[in-house]
This record gives sequence, structure tokens and C-alpha cells, in this order.
Amino acid sequence: MLPSRPDPGKEAGGFTLIELLVVIAIIAILAALLLPALGKAKVKAQGIQCMNLSKQLTLGAIMYSGDNAELICINREGTPGMGADGPMGWVRSWENFLPNNAGNYEPRGILNGLLAPYVANQQTTYKCPADIYPCLRAGEKVPRLRSFAMNAYLGGNDATSFGYAAYQSWIKFTAIARPANIFMFVDENPDSINDGFMIIGPSQNAWRNDWPGSYHNGACGFSFADGHSEIHKWTGPTRYHPVAAQGESLNPGWVANTPTDSDVIWAFAHATEAH
Repeated sequence: MLPSRPDPGKEAGGFTLIELLVVIAIIAILAALLLPALGKAKVKAQGIQCMNLSKQLTLGAIMYSGDNAELICINREGTPGMGADGPMGWVRSWENFLPNNAGNYEPRGILNGLLAPYVANQQTTYKCPADIYPCLRAGEKVPRLRSFAMNAYLGGNDATSFGYAAYQSWIKFTAIARPANIFMFVDENPDSINDGFMIIGPSQNAWRNDWPGSYHNGACGFSFADGHSEIHKWTGPTRYHPVAAQGESLNPGWVANTPTDSDVIWAFAHATEAH
């Protein structure tokens, strides 16, 4: 028997234009529902990785302390230079957004710091994954190497030179009475990061020239002197600082905070304490 032939009077099976448009509309709706969730998942994953990195830095600092009579790594205000000679610090780089500033992308600033021998993967551990702001080297955009700064009240007494002698600075881990409450490393705002020194001013209740970051959807990564890390959500104006990513990082205009700024109050309470 010969196979039957299709009836030329019947249309071949397939999607009509309306059915195709309905399918496209459903896909678009599903994408609109899923993309925000994927974005939030990415932000959360970056926050978890950031906490892991700052925790590694803190554990490295604790190991350094164990080898050096319980001393905290030197945390020097100002640029100590990247070479193997000269003043030492936990890190020895100075970052900004000026073109061809070697401190932005030269690993020597990290590798010649006191903390480097105690940290694995030095060229990635110092950088928060949410810090996506590049610098310029010979006209080419390249990533900067560091996002973290150390609490200015740890690792020396430079904070007292800002007029804060009434507040505690620690040079030894064993002297910190509440290590779970005192932060050690923090994501610093890309515009304000310069040296490895993060100062918060109690008398003005202000960030001064060092601002914390808000990489994580208006939140910031902190590690604490006992070795734990957390993401802190800002509730005030700190979370709304857009990154300019241009020129020198210092911005004295940022000093003007109100005495009731909840973000500064929280951060200062976790930076030091009165004598």
C-alpha cells in the first residue's frame, strides 16, 4: 500500500504568531522574576567571599602576632613606600585613581608588607570581589590590588596624633579586652582608600578622610580582632556614596557628619573605646 499523502487542504502543524508571542512574553516575565534574584545571589556570594578574605587577613595578623611577642602588625598612617627599605607597615602601598600610580597595581606594596608572609594568595586576598573600580596604567584600565584597610587604633599610636589621646590604641592583641567587638580590617570606599590606615574621628563624630565601603548593597565587610568577620548594613548616608573613581583619593568635604549619624556611631564603637 502506498503511503498516504498529506491533504493539501490542511495547514502543516506549528506555532501561530499569537502562540509565539505568548511564549516570548512568558519567557520575558520569567526573566524579569529571575534576574533580581540572581543579582541578589551574586551580591550575597561576593559578601561571603569578602568576609572570607578579611578573615584570612585577620588570621594572618594573629599568626604574625604569635611570632612577634603578641605585637599587632604595624599600621602606619601615610605612605611608607613600596621598597624593601624604609618604614615598615602591614601593607606598603598607596592607592588612588591617578594614572600610572604604581601603588595601585604594583604587587610590591603588598609583598613587602609585614603581613604578606602570613597570607596565602597575596595578590587576591587583599581585594574585595565587589571592588570593580579600575585604575589607569599607560592608558589601559587595570584592577587595583587592595580594598582593605586596618583600624587606625590597632598596630600603633598614630591615631593619637589626630587628637584622640583620650581613646584606646592597641599594639598587642593580648591587650584588647573585647576582641570580638573591635574591628581589624574593613572594606574602604574606593575614593578614600590611600594608605592601609582607616581612621574614624570621635570628636567630630566623623569619618574624616577615610570612608568605609558600601560594596555589598549598602553594606560593608568587617573582620574583628578575635578572627570572625561579618557584613554590616549601613542605615544612614554612608550607604549612598557614589564612587567618583578619579584623581587623588582624599576628600576633606566628607568630614561633615551629623552628631546623630548612626553609621559613624556604630563604627566608632567598634573601633576603640575611652581609656
